[in-house]
Amino acid sequence: MKKGKWYIVSLFVVLCILLNLAGKCASQWFNLPLWLDSLGTVAATYVCGPVCGVIVGVTLNIVYSIIYSWTYVCYAIVSALIAVVAGICISKDYMKTLLGALTASFYIALVSCAISVIFNYAFFNGYTSNVWGDGVIDSLLRIGFNSFLSHVAGQFYIDFLDKVITMLVLYIFARFDLDEAVKKAEAELESIKIEDEVSEEVCDVCGRNMVIKYGPHGKFLACPGFPECRFTKPFYEKIGVTCPKCGGDVVIKTTRKGRRYYGCINAPECDFMSWAMPSNEKCPECGKYMIVKGNKLVCSDQECGYTCNNKAAETADK
Repeated sequence: MKKGKWYIVSLFVVLCILLNLAGKCASQWFNLPLWLDSLGTVAATYVCGPVCGVIVGVTLNIVYSIIYSWTYVCYAIVSALIAVVAGICISKDYMKTLLGALTASFYIALVSCAISVIFNYAFFNGYTSNVWGDGVIDSLLRIGFNSFLSHVAGQFYIDFLDKVITMLVLYIFARFDLDEAVKKAEAELESIKIEDEVSEEVCDVCGRNMVIKYGPHGKFLACPGFPECRFTKPFYEKIGVTCPKCGGDVVIKTTRKGRRYYGCINAPECDFMSWAMPSNEKCPECGKYMIVKGNKLVCSDQECGYTCNNKAAETADK
């Protein structure tokens, strides 16, 4: 959807904002130890990228600042950072495994808690405005626990549980989405039948025209009569040049180490080979074959040293 039409992306962003709003209202209505106001944020981040995730998260804070209190605008920073951290984790493929999703939720909870505590102290004397988080704070304070750490623990108690549930929901969505894509791709591949390319080579056993197959070491020729006929032979790419020794076709070959060279198709009966690409042109000075070097033809005999323009290359350039 990242490259979808603008109105589809806009509609999805609006739906994510409504999802955040619905989650927020549900958590308040049932007095849950959760926020549930970042489901749409991470969903938009996963589908459309972190920019859309930031828009979704910040928009909810703006709406709440209009309805309830201006202090919600400050918490928009938290919503934006949730989208950014989620975007980083998604780009690192955290959502492909359950452990990755849980790790991402921990990172997001840490960032959310660190920034939220600052605003909690600024506006609410360190409290979370959630009955469960505030209960944790009061319980720790009653047993003489450090005041600052008590307020951090109360905020992290809500944030961690909230972000774990949020990222697990996204993980389930991501797994369903990936599995469906894999199944669809496998079904399409099964319906595609790749026809074998028929060559001019004739099977030495049954006389059929051999076909080009692909193996772990590249192309090879096989008889289409398999399994009745199992004859195979190496596939060599012809370059349209005749062997200067026997008149056979010159083909491209490779050494065991993968170095490319040119040899005669009639090997080992014919021992012609050349590291440089040979041509059909003969040297007017000594009569030996010429080799191609860029736009030049050079005599294969280094002692001769004759050079001329490669007319074939010049014609191809034009």
